[in-house]
Amino acid sequence: MENQYIRQWGIDVIVKSSLDLDMIGKGLELWLMRWFCRIRFETTNGWTKEHLAIIDTGSPLCVVPQEIWKDCKITVIADTEMYFGFSKDKEGIPVKLGEIHPVIVNEDGHVNGGNVKAYLGLTSDIPLILGLDLIGHLLRRDPEK
Repeated sequence: MENQYIRQWGIDVIVKSSLDLDMIGKGLELWLMRWFCRIRFETTNGWTKEHLAIIDTGSPLCVVPQEIWKDCKITVIADTEMYFGFSKDKEGIPVKLGEIHPVIVNEDGHVNGGNVKAYLGLTSDIPLILGLDLIGHLLRRDPEK
Protein backbone atom coordinates (compact mmCIF):
# COMPACT_ATOMS: atom_id res chain seq x y z
CA MET A 1 0.00 0.00 0.00
CA GLU A 2 1.20 3.54 -0.77
CA ASN A 3 2.44 5.71 2.11
CA GLN A 4 0.10 8.38 3.43
CA TYR A 5 1.17 11.71 4.91
CA ILE A 6 -0.64 13.59 7.68
CA ARG A 7 0.23 16.27 10.20
CA GLN A 8 -0.41 15.34 13.84
CA TRP A 9 0.89 17.11 16.98
CA GLY A 10 2.77 19.51 14.67
CA ILE A 11 4.69 16.54 13.23
CA ASP A 12 4.68 15.48 9.57
CA VAL A 13 3.71 11.83 9.97
CA ILE A 14 4.40 9.15 7.38
CA VAL A 15 1.80 6.37 7.66
CA LYS A 16 2.86 2.97 6.32
CA SER A 17 0.32 0.17 6.04
CA SER A 18 1.05 -3.48 5.34
CA LEU A 19 -0.65 -6.83 5.62
CA ASP A 20 0.25 -8.92 8.67
CA LEU A 21 1.77 -11.97 6.98
CA ASP A 22 1.42 -14.11 10.12
CA MET A 23 -2.33 -13.51 10.10
CA ILE A 24 -2.61 -14.15 6.33
CA GLY A 25 -1.17 -17.60 7.05
CA LYS A 26 -4.05 -18.11 9.50
CA GLY A 27 -6.65 -17.02 6.97
CA LEU A 28 -7.18 -13.53 8.41
CA GLU A 29 -6.67 -10.24 6.58
CA LEU A 30 -5.23 -7.84 9.14
CA TRP A 31 -3.65 -4.54 8.17
CA LEU A 32 -0.85 -3.13 10.30
CA MET A 33 -0.33 0.61 10.44
CA ARG A 34 2.89 2.26 11.60
CA TRP A 35 3.49 5.98 12.03
CA PHE A 36 6.94 7.41 11.31
CA CYS A 37 8.60 10.82 11.39
CA ARG A 38 11.97 12.26 10.46
CA ILE A 39 14.23 13.07 13.41
CA ARG A 40 17.76 14.36 14.07
CA PHE A 41 19.84 14.50 17.26
CA GLU A 42 22.27 17.10 18.55
CA THR A 43 25.90 15.97 18.53
CA THR A 44 29.00 17.52 20.01
CA ASN A 45 29.67 19.30 16.68
CA GLY A 46 26.24 19.77 15.05
CA TRP A 47 23.46 17.35 14.20
CA THR A 48 23.12 13.74 13.07
CA LYS A 49 21.75 12.93 9.64
CA GLU A 50 17.99 12.45 9.45
CA HIS A 51 16.62 9.15 10.70
CA LEU A 52 13.16 7.67 10.34
CA ALA A 53 11.67 7.02 13.79
CA ILE A 54 8.65 4.91 14.69
CA ILE A 55 6.07 6.97 16.61
CA ASP A 56 4.98 4.73 19.49
CA THR A 57 2.30 6.27 21.70
CA GLY A 58 2.66 3.25 24.01
CA SER A 59 6.30 4.01 24.80
CA PRO A 60 6.81 6.51 27.61
CA LEU A 61 10.29 7.49 26.36
CA CYS A 62 12.26 7.56 23.13
CA VAL A 63 14.43 4.51 22.43
CA VAL A 64 17.68 5.32 20.63
CA PRO A 65 20.02 2.68 19.15
CA GLN A 66 23.67 2.90 20.22
CA GLU A 67 24.87 3.64 16.69
CA ILE A 68 22.85 6.88 16.74
CA TRP A 69 23.44 8.13 20.31
CA LYS A 70 27.16 7.27 20.57
CA ASP A 71 28.13 10.61 18.93
CA CYS A 72 25.30 12.67 20.46
CA LYS A 73 25.34 15.10 23.34
CA ILE A 74 23.84 13.02 26.12
CA THR A 75 23.59 13.03 29.88
CA VAL A 76 23.45 9.59 31.47
CA ILE A 77 20.92 9.59 34.32
CA ALA A 78 21.16 5.92 35.31
CA ASP A 79 24.51 4.37 34.44
CA THR A 80 23.36 0.91 35.45
CA GLU A 81 22.16 -1.43 32.74
CA MET A 82 18.38 -1.65 32.62
CA TYR A 83 16.10 -3.72 30.41
CA PHE A 84 13.44 -2.11 28.24
CA GLY A 85 10.61 -4.36 27.13
CA PHE A 86 8.06 -6.73 28.53
CA SER A 87 10.37 -9.41 29.94
CA LYS A 88 11.01 -9.74 33.67
CA ASP A 89 13.88 -12.16 33.10
CA LYS A 90 16.45 -9.76 31.58
CA GLU A 91 15.44 -10.80 28.08
CA GLY A 92 14.45 -7.29 27.03
CA ILE A 93 16.64 -4.70 25.35
CA PRO A 94 19.64 -3.59 27.45
CA VAL A 95 19.57 0.19 27.88
CA LYS A 96 20.79 3.08 30.01
CA LEU A 97 18.52 5.94 30.99
CA GLY A 98 19.71 9.29 29.68
CA GLU A 99 18.79 12.68 28.33
CA ILE A 100 19.21 13.57 24.66
CA HIS A 101 18.21 16.46 22.36
CA PRO A 102 16.16 15.32 19.33
CA VAL A 103 14.41 17.55 16.81
CA ILE A 104 11.55 16.63 14.48
CA VAL A 105 12.20 17.62 10.86
CA ASN A 106 9.11 18.50 8.82
CA GLU A 107 8.75 18.88 5.04
CA ASP A 108 8.60 22.67 5.34
CA GLY A 109 11.99 22.64 7.05
CA HIS A 110 10.43 23.44 10.43
CA VAL A 111 12.14 21.68 13.30
CA ASN A 112 10.93 21.36 16.85
CA GLY A 113 12.29 19.45 19.79
CA GLY A 114 14.02 19.73 23.10
CA ASN A 115 15.86 17.80 25.78
CA VAL A 116 14.00 14.61 26.70
CA LYS A 117 14.69 11.48 28.71
CA ALA A 118 15.38 8.43 26.56
CA TYR A 119 16.34 4.79 26.74
CA LEU A 120 19.84 4.64 25.24
CA GLY A 121 20.22 1.21 23.69
CA LEU A 122 23.40 -0.73 24.42
CA THR A 123 22.99 -2.33 21.01
CA SER A 124 22.19 -1.06 17.54
CA ASP A 125 19.86 -3.99 16.79
CA ILE A 126 16.78 -2.05 17.92
CA PRO A 127 14.45 0.37 16.17
CA LEU A 128 14.53 4.12 16.73
CA ILE A 129 11.34 4.93 18.63
CA LEU A 130 9.82 8.34 19.34
CA GLY A 131 7.97 8.05 22.66
CA LEU A 132 5.41 10.10 24.52
CA ASP A 133 8.01 12.19 26.40
CA LEU A 134 8.97 14.00 23.17
CA ILE A 135 5.37 14.25 21.93
CA GLY A 136 4.35 15.68 25.32
CA HIS A 137 7.24 18.14 25.17
CA LEU A 138 6.02 19.37 21.78
CA LEU A 139 2.42 19.72 23.00
CA ARG A 140 3.45 21.64 26.14
CA ARG A 141 5.36 24.03 23.91
CA ASP A 142 2.39 24.62 21.59
CA PRO A 143 -0.89 23.36 23.10
CA GLU A 144 -2.84 24.32 19.95
CA LYS A 145 -1.42 21.30 18.07
